[in-house]
Amino acid sequence: MGEEKKTQVSKTIGQHAYELNLKEPDTTRAMDLTEAQSSTWDHTIKEAYELGRKGLPNKDFYIEIQVKWEQIFGRERPQLHQYSFVKPRCPSPQYDQTLYKYHHKEDKIEYLWTLPDKDTYNYYVDNATTLHPDRWALLKFVLKDLKGDLLRQAKVLNGEPIEEN
Repeated sequence: MGEEKKTQVSKTIGQHAYELNLKEPDTTRAMDLTEAQSSTWDHTIKEAYELGRKGLPNKDFYIEIQVKWEQIFGRERPQLHQYSFVKPRCPSPQYDQTLYKYHHKEDKIEYLWTLPDKDTYNYYVDNATTLHPDRWALLKFVLKDLKGDLLRQAKVLNGEPIEEN
């Protein structure tokens, strides 16, 4: 049997960046994200809620959910993992983040915002006028973050001074 030769064709960084820019965000990853979130989301929030009530009794707190794609040894595709954090102060907005505020007096959880991964964020910014209406809710948060409104909101919630431009 003949030995096959593998030829590696290298692209310039510009070619690679151009091709990535033409692509819509990976819909398979988006579907995986939606499926994984719906199956574990409520459980993740409930766990953080319980942890926060014990760790910060009689206080308001924030539940931050971060979504990370991680390569697991022996797995072909990266796996989706959700991490929840209970914080006494409102964190700054960042990619792959969903944020809730727990109000202890009312014993209720308020949804504050969701920001997608960096590629999806940039895609939404670049294609804001052509996005399907079912993507407008997420687009609203992306545009608020782009304008600095989410950071201002975090500062107000923390009682920090706001710099006016």
